[in-house]
Amino acid sequence: MDIIKSHDIEYHLYADDTQLYLSVDRINPSASSDRKPKMKRCIVEIETWMNTNKLNGDKRELIILSSPFNCQHINVEHIQVGTTAISSALCVCNVGVVYG
Repeated sequence: MDIIKSHDIEYHLYADDTQLYLSVDRINPSASSDRKPKMKRCIVEIETWMNTNKLNGDKRELIILSSPFNCQHINVEHIQVGTTAISSALCVCNVGVVYG
């Protein structure tokens, strides 16, 4: 949690899950341009910590949530983190509930 806080990223913690959030201003997307690199740096630091502590970091998902009116403004198929590309998913499971 200290890593996430140090990057000023929004998050939720669950028993064995951590969710990181990135919001984008649909009116002025360039105002949110600093958030994606910040998210990447946070994920890389978490990945390094997990590898150092021999924890499994293979379970990664990316989902884009938007209203139908805003979908045309969002063009993210994946986020590149180090050598790993985290692809966006059509549906994800969150605390037993499937979204998508």
